[in-house]
Amino acid sequence: MLIEKFNTVPGQARSARVVASLTHPERIYIFLLFPWIDAHVTYDGYRAERKACMELYARAAQVKFPSYAEIVVLGADTKGSPGSSETVLVAEGNPNLSEAEKAETLAMMEEHQILSTLGDPVSISYRPSMPDPRIFDSSWAATPADKLPGVNDPCYCGSGRKFKKCCRP
Repeated sequence: MLIEKFNTVPGQARSARVVASLTHPERIYIFLLFPWIDAHVTYDGYRAERKACMELYARAAQVKFPSYAEIVVLGADTKGSPGSSETVLVAEGNPNLSEAEKAETLAMMEEHQILSTLGDPVSISYRPSMPDPRIFDSSWAATPADKLPGVNDPCYCGSGRKFKKCCRP
């Protein structure tokens, strides 16, 4: 799922995918691909701007998805960037924001197009041995429990590992 996203996002485009944790129902992950532009001049400058953008995404998620207690933002370079690094940011979900702070966050989300194209969480069916995940990107769907792969087949989660070494109960 994330490799597919990485390979399809143009090198100069910012893009994100938001996914609920399968094992911690109170947690969501935001995978942010942040592009390098020549205005960054140095790679350290690029990383500082990416971290600032990740903080904006965390704040937007606090407002857009208030039912989550923890927000994990993973930032990475887009394909073709001159460097290669990742940054992880963990934020408290659903803080006590004033109405003014919420309004400021909503205005920022609209101005910078942050989490603006994602709808409400969608419930999907999943095999009974796992928690019922909520996923926000409709391009991915779990394999129905009656169609699980064989033990030596690739795992349906997209990890590239064999089913027996990955999601097999």
